[in-house]
Amino acid sequence: MPPERVEAGYQQMLSKDLYPVFKGCPNILSPSQDTPHDLRHDLGSFFWCMTFICITRNGPGGQRREELQADYKGEITEEFKMLRTVKCTLFSTDDVYTLWDKKTKLFVNTSHYEEFIMPHFHTYFHPLKPLMKRWWQLLQLAHEYPMLETVHVLLRNELETTKKALRSKEPTPEERVERTKKILEQRKEQLTKLRSQDCTVVNPGPAVGRRDGHPAESTRHL
Repeated sequence: MPPERVEAGYQQMLSKDLYPVFKGCPNILSPSQDTPHDLRHDLGSFFWCMTFICITRNGPGGQRREELQADYKGEITEEFKMLRTVKCTLFSTDDVYTLWDKKTKLFVNTSHYEEFIMPHFHTYFHPLKPLMKRWWQLLQLAHEYPMLETVHVLLRNELETTKKALRSKEPTPEERVERTKKILEQRKEQLTKLRSQDCTVVNPGPAVGRRDGHPAESTRHL
């Protein structure tokens, strides 16, 4: 994988305060480009990783949810369009300014995460909604009071509570093995297909609608 692709994937999960250190982003939060890295940034990055999984995956094993597959041919509903919009805006764009802008606005309109992002969690991850809602609140607290070191303790308690609540819903060892086997087979098929093609990584141009009526999406399939 080319280095720029690794960098782009990393940027999707950054805390909003760290975006100004990247090229191409108006340095509004930190004119000196010297934002100290602290606890809130780690909590934020972990939070966005979890959000990404809840939106784009369909359960254990890392399988991409059906609606986000490149060959999806299901019904194009408003919910489907919004799901792809959320995914593309927060996790597919390479434009660091867009990433910074959208995440910053979420901290201004704090209810929007629960209203516009959480509804698009895959059904498998719905039991995590109370945790993610509380995590979002703690993240706001951490940004409002950067010196408050108890936030990580509060989050750890929330994680432990969620873990206990979900323990009874864990898949059996047999189900885990079967699911993992299926995912590995799919990845092997995809890898074989990629190796048989002359793949060239290109930068996606401006978003345009697809001829089949599906919303446009970045060429990166995270």
